[in-house]
Amino acid sequence: MEKLTGSVKQIKWANDIREKFIKEIASATEEDCREELEESGEPEKLDYIFFQKMVKKILAQTSAKWWIGNMRYIELYDINLLAEDPDEDRW
Repeated sequence: MEKLTGSVKQIKWANDIREKFIKEIASATEEDCREELEESGEPEKLDYIFFQKMVKKILAQTSAKWWIGNMRYIELYDINLLAEDPDEDRW
């Protein structure tokens, strides 16, 4: 995994956020994704290959500021927001 850039404090915080993302989202199976979409009221068909590409794009982010600024979107059903424009800080 790429090292994050930023202050020591930012990097520590961002690493915690990134670890949560990996544990809860990046490791999600196709079935996990389908269940989450159904529970969120968005039962559209899941393209799991696209999901995996989005995860890869998000994990490529090396700015601690980006991880901190986008932590509220690190949920399975918001992953598309993060991947649309990974350079955008949503805060």
